[in-house]
Amino acid sequence: MLKKTLLFTFLFALPRGGCKARPYDGLKKTLLFISLFISLFSLTALPIRAETGSAASIERLGTGIPTSIAVAPSGHALAVGSSIGVWFLDPASLQPFGFWDIGVWVNFVEYSADGRYLRVNNTVYNPADASLAGVEVEQVVWVNHRCTLDGQKCVQPDHAVFIITTTGLTRQVRIPTDWVSKDATWSPDGRTLYGVVGGEIQAWEAASRRQTKRLKDFFTGELQQVLWSADGAHIASGSSVWDVDSAQISGSRRCPWENRQTFDCKQSALSWIRYRVRLNLPGRAARSFEPHHVVLTDAELTSDQRYIGTSGGDVLACYPVTDEHGVYDTCSVTAASVRLWDSQTLTPLFELPTVFYSLGFSPDGTLLIGHTQSGIEAWNWVGRWKVWEISENLGDQCPLASYSYYYWCRQRSGGLVISPNGHYVASYGNASTGNTVRLYRTVSGELVTTFTGHTALVTGGAFSPDGATFAASSLDGTILVWKVPPSW
Repeated sequence: MLKKTLLFTFLFALPRGGCKARPYDGLKKTLLFISLFISLFSLTALPIRAETGSAASIERLGTGIPTSIAVAPSGHALAVGSSIGVWFLDPASLQPFGFWDIGVWVNFVEYSADGRYLRVNNTVYNPADASLAGVEVEQVVWVNHRCTLDGQKCVQPDHAVFIITTTGLTRQVRIPTDWVSKDATWSPDGRTLYGVVGGEIQAWEAASRRQTKRLKDFFTGELQQVLWSADGAHIASGSSVWDVDSAQISGSRRCPWENRQTFDCKQSALSWIRYRVRLNLPGRAARSFEPHHVVLTDAELTSDQRYIGTSGGDVLACYPVTDEHGVYDTCSVTAASVRLWDSQTLTPLFELPTVFYSLGFSPDGTLLIGHTQSGIEAWNWVGRWKVWEISENLGDQCPLASYSYYYWCRQRSGGLVISPNGHYVASYGNASTGNTVRLYRTVSGELVTTFTGHTALVTGGAFSPDGATFAASSLDGTILVWKVPPSW
């Protein structure tokens, strides 16, 4: 769309019949600038789409996290490395005008001395078209973008202060933020300092040490959860709501606690604090109970709200330990299980000899599926027999032996979710899945596909209400949406 707009404005503004000015030339120029402005403004959100496929994302929501910044030797552009690719900003306005989706977390960007190349991590690109340059990093002379024109070290992040050294003199530019700057770069004329600070892009005038521009609220930042609206038209994560079709932020969402909230910020029917579960079903008085005496790792309702599944520990063993700091008690959970409860009477019905760190019921309520320390298990809880199990490594997120880590573990990212039609189980956020989402068949545990595209740990996942798509949030500051393959 941008290319078409620019082409139209260019052709429309071309003089006809020589260079003699015509009465409407001024109007053409005005329209040209208006069109260019609209085109530039339309890029500030830059929805990112990918080719469709069984495991390829069809859409990316969010703009990621800025990590590094470098100014082109010509001074016409700022390259900003981010968690999902490279953004390009106008140095005068700090407005984005382009993006490279290169599919990796970018830790470092740097221009060559002649401006012909852009280094992204350890790969060399042509800035004009994002193509690979076909040269090695060592073959190119790079501008040390964190140095002044005279080659002296110019920028040293130190909490909220830039230490600037120019021609032997030391000055300080104080930044009004508590965040440590990730990177900084000078304009070619040495008058402006650009920095990545606290998730923002900021510019300072070197002579007055005054902040002149800032790109605020553009980068999304780490996302910890993803929720679908009931109609499947919107996705929420953090404080933002995206329109799925346009990939644009369409509203805001402020919730005091994310972990147990619905899309509209209402408290879920089942919630807990520490090891007490609170049940708040429509038309019933709110009740709470203690399903496990020591720690609770997860609790879920069946879709018909008849039963509650909980997992946790009941026996805590403590013993003294002596080290260089003295003598103290250390405690560990020695008995843990999964329990099924009647939601009407809150009486226990069954107990399974396993422990889950995240669990879910199949839509028909017959299967209880959960993450264990070593993988995923599916149980027919009525018959109390294990249907299948597969190996996955949760890593060091949820150590069984240490009681002190249990509450922290339950708040960590990672989990599983079952599709609305019950055909698939999606697993994410552990040492095995990492930046991906694995899709298993519910009846057998067979791996169907792996969703890829995130550049950091996946933190949340959810099927759309119709089960046709799956969305996952990530620490890379974006949400990816994939098409779910046909069930059979």
